[in-house]
Amino acid sequence: MSARTVSFLRRGAGAPALAREAAGFTDAGVAAALAAGLLPVETDDTASPAAAWVTDVPGAFALTGRGVDPWRITIRHTAPREETLDALARTGAAFLRTSRDRLAEAVALCDLPATPAVAQFEAADVATAAEAVAAGIGDLVLGVWDDALVGALRDSCPDVRLVERTAFPPGVDVDRVREVLARPLLKAYLDHIDGAGAARPRYEWAPGKDMHPPVPPRRL
Repeated sequence: MSARTVSFLRRGAGAPALAREAAGFTDAGVAAALAAGLLPVETDDTASPAAAWVTDVPGAFALTGRGVDPWRITIRHTAPREETLDALARTGAAFLRTSRDRLAEAVALCDLPATPAVAQFEAADVATAAEAVAAGIGDLVLGVWDDALVGALRDSCPDVRLVERTAFPPGVDVDRVREVLARPLLKAYLDHIDGAGAARPRYEWAPGKDMHPPVPPRRL
């Protein structure tokens, strides 16, 4: 049996984060985020020029009503169960961001055939993240964790395949991304991803640098 895949996003004001979440992104705010190498994720204004949104149920309907693709939408788990389920099914949102007290409900909702969303949880430390993964969470939102912390999380979840993502889920159709994103957002996204749509590894090494390449011992 193959290992269960759990995605994670590092967010913050700079590297190694790949996204910045904030309310009220303007064109200038988007440009500042992109200059820092981050995709802007809006948390309030559904009309902002952001790359993606974290919103409540009415906001999710407003976004899909104006043609925003569901892979750009995360719904906050703040509405009652029935309203949340209806929104997940009708909008096709990518993620359901839940809280510790509703974690089990979120996992159950996202396991239903009619809901393509993945249950998502914000974790402040390795232990909390590992507990959420053990409870069935499929996506983690982390702070500006360094690679050592991410490695500790991998060690804490040996039966899970952890995949870093950008502001969007892994595996989004890149042709569709090209169609809908403004060119500066598209460039930032493409700079972040590998061929499978997950976050590409980031190294200080590059061809021509006077340093050893990041490969296992005895590989070369």
